Amino acid sequence: MARHEVSFQPNEGVLARTRSFGREILQTDQSKPYIAIHLLDERCTCSQTVIDEILSATIPDASAMVLMLSPLNQETRTRLEQKGMKVQELNSKEARAQLGMETVPWFVVLDRELNILYSGGYSQTKVRSRTDVQISEIMTAIREKRKPASLPTFGCLISNELRRLLLQF
Repeated sequence: MARHEVSFQPNEGVLARTRSFGREILQTDQSKPYIAIHLLDERCTCSQTVIDEILSATIPDASAMVLMLSPLNQETRTRLEQKGMKVQELNSKEARAQLGMETVPWFVVLDRELNILYSGGYSQTKVRSRTDVQISEIMTAIREKRKPASLPTFGCLISNELRRLLLQF
């Protein structure tokens, strides 16, 4: 998987689809004030690090959905579901069509009214270890009614078209 530093700015269509994923979560879990949505790909080492952090950390006040790009390892799916996360598998074309996504990993936090409180990356730099992943810091800022630091999306390209274009250079 090609690794490039790519900045992703969601458009209104992406935000609308993200809210619809949030609605899906609210249908099954209305007990928590926040919804965390992670878009990840096991083939991306940054995403693997984020998955490790998600599996070991606790975010007690957020219902979580993990959108995984195909193919998804069944063991990873099971571990995420055992952690209480809703897992939905997408292929890269669906991720691009439904979310306009070009890169992973990507993190979104919504409140129960489906307002987007955070949309961006997990770290100021490329995610190399779990200590780079700032989920806890983002959630603390949100809980304290502060705007979380805007973090860039560093990671792997998921769009074959964009990957081919960049590899020409």
